[in-house]
Amino acid sequence: MSVRVGSLYIMLAVVALSAVARCNVWLALAILLLIYIFDRCLKNYHDNIFFMFFLVAFFVFLMGGQVTHEFFGIALSDTYTKSEYNYLNFAVFLSLSGLGTGFLLSKLGTGSGTPKPPKEEKTVPISLIKENGIFENVTLWSFYALVIPWFLMLIEQGMVVQGGSYLDYYSYRSRLPRAIYYLSNMCPYALCFFLAAMPAKKKARIPMLLVLIYAAMSLFIGRRMFFVVYILLILSYCIFRNIKAKDRKEEVWLTRRQIVLMILLLPVLLVFLYSYRYFRYGKQSDADNFFEAFLGFFAQQGYTANLIPLEHRYHSMLPNDFFSFYDTIKAVRQSFFVKNIMGLDFTYYYSGSREFMAQHSGSFARAISLKVMGGKYLYGYGTGSCYIAELLHDFSFWGVAIGNLIYGFFIGKLMTLKRTGAALGNGVALTMYMRLLMTPRYNFDYPFATILTGGFWLYLAALFIVCLVARAISANKEPGELAAGTADGGAGT
Repeated sequence: MSVRVGSLYIMLAVVALSAVARCNVWLALAILLLIYIFDRCLKNYHDNIFFMFFLVAFFVFLMGGQVTHEFFGIALSDTYTKSEYNYLNFAVFLSLSGLGTGFLLSKLGTGSGTPKPPKEEKTVPISLIKENGIFENVTLWSFYALVIPWFLMLIEQGMVVQGGSYLDYYSYRSRLPRAIYYLSNMCPYALCFFLAAMPAKKKARIPMLLVLIYAAMSLFIGRRMFFVVYILLILSYCIFRNIKAKDRKEEVWLTRRQIVLMILLLPVLLVFLYSYRYFRYGKQSDADNFFEAFLGFFAQQGYTANLIPLEHRYHSMLPNDFFSFYDTIKAVRQSFFVKNIMGLDFTYYYSGSREFMAQHSGSFARAISLKVMGGKYLYGYGTGSCYIAELLHDFSFWGVAIGNLIYGFFIGKLMTLKRTGAALGNGVALTMYMRLLMTPRYNFDYPFATILTGGFWLYLAALFIVCLVARAISANKEPGELAAGTADGGAGT
């Protein structure tokens, strides 16, 4: 049975089940649209794998709660009026419409709607191979160097949480040198730029293992988001490389046995993540059996969708800020130019009391948490954020449509990783993609604000300098080989 016929049967089943369950019309339309987009992506899945993983994150955080409620009777994590529930599901449907439209627009003229015939492998000049090798080695060893402060920060946070409670994570101040904090923030950049160089599986095995260990350890401080994002990042990258490996007869990254094992273990992992929410607070799980716990994971993660009707409910009580551009505004305010050239100091916006920051920092997560939770927010509780809720607050439904269209177009154009000669561009794409996976629970501009951070540019500058030095040393050692590469037409990077 073809994929298209299978998708059609699934869509008909959804229509029938929606009618029987009296499912909200906007939610049913959103489910059908999601299936349709997946069907279009599967036609050329080797180029669309990253967009498909983003849609998985979108479903888990913004649709999972409503789906388990409508079709399995799981209680929603908040109480809505009928109009608020319609508002929520319409916003989700509109978001998917924008994502799908933007993604399809990004593929116009590329022929990505139909399977591509295998391309003839081009001959890569020797100089290009050499310089890709330099880039790959420099990013690898920079990752190994930066992974030490990365783990040191995590271990300190784990000790704080284990010695107190999960809420202590949000109020603790690190005792490690400030330099350790900045260096730890650069480690994900090193990871993405190393993977961008398309290393061999053998060379990438240890870095990816370290990332998976970090993801698992992050559960000890209650940060399930980090766990989920790094798992999705590594898994989507391995699948991408697996597809390309088949085209080029390279070593496969995931065997059939490993894929089957992951599929079998997935429900167990989701149940564990569901139960861990209770363990970290020292409570007993509400689920009576494995299936309830499995559904409970989606209901639990679907809390993020609550922020959409909550924004609608408290809209007039929230500060009149542009929440969607929180990271951009913060980066500009804290930039060297604003602080030292213009002489403006906005530090107090982001270092005052929790109540002051909720009212003045421009953070939707803080502002809505204060309104919804009141005193609990002051003790460390919070709701988190959601890019759709922020767009609704700032620009209404037009903002949701256009913002998601930008996301869809952005993923479609940027996440087409090239095998050779584009390691720098691939690195920027992977860095932004990692942040895109967080946006259902973060700020709208979070992926784009990467290029405004000092740590990002500091890492790029150091990478550029070290690569130049390594290239010069390599040229002095083997001038004959480089000359041959240039004669073949290799211009380098």
